[in-house]
Amino acid sequence: MSDFVEVKTSEMDGVVLNWATFCAVYTGMQPTINVIESRTMALFKGARPITFPRAVSISYSGAYGIEHHWYPSSDWEYGGPLLDRFEIEILRAGPVVHAKRYGMTDAEGSGETTLIAACRAIVASVLGDTVSVPRELLP
Repeated sequence: MSDFVEVKTSEMDGVVLNWATFCAVYTGMQPTINVIESRTMALFKGARPITFPRAVSISYSGAYGIEHHWYPSSDWEYGGPLLDRFEIEILRAGPVVHAKRYGMTDAEGSGETTLIAACRAIVASVLGDTVSVPRELLP
């Protein structure tokens, strides 16, 4: 079982935001957290070693046990349909995008892209302004 850390919804991004969005969209379920630790290796004998950074992703098992990755904050295939499903209103003010669930006063989010703002609004509306997330998601 993971240790959990409190993270403000307004500060979430990347894999943390994807995890929280999954938990908000599929209430009561948790996605699989995939961690590949950093490692250094030479790709062939005599080559200079390359360091591959730590990588964390979110996935879930779909029909027939097929593993699906989940990137709603950066991929329109996953995040786009959520705008209609959760009735997200978008307002762009310069470089910042603001998102809000229609008819809800405390269900807002902002960010540098439409998907990030929408995911933050969804998480805020379902899970609140602060969410306990697994520590392993953090760098």
